[in-house]
Amino acid sequence: MNGGLGPIQGVEFDSPGAWLVAIASVLEARGVPLCEEFAEMVRSDMSAEPYSVCRARAATELLLEPMTTAEATASQMLLAAFTHARETQLDDEGLPRLMALLAVYVARFESYLAERSVRDAF
Repeated sequence: MNGGLGPIQGVEFDSPGAWLVAIASVLEARGVPLCEEFAEMVRSDMSAEPYSVCRARAATELLLEPMTTAEATASQMLLAAFTHARETQLDDEGLPRLMALLAVYVARFESYLAERSVRDAF
């Protein structure tokens, strides 16, 4: 299952960054917002010269940082959700709902932890 994207021509999965860029390009062609920026982020991270891909220094430097504990946890959540979906053969209605909810939580997890620690400090 590839989210209805069809075959991604010329991209081997042993290069997951290139695969993500290819997916972003397909979704961008379908009108999904911010896919160009997503692809730029991945290309910048993959590049030996990241500042030539993304001239926003702060954005590029963010990608040069090591994976955080929150990101590692989010990675494990993504893997567990995918494994669950595959093992239970989640249907075409349930899979997008699961992925959408998980995407929101993954995207906000680092900020949630930061806000929570600020609150706990007082």
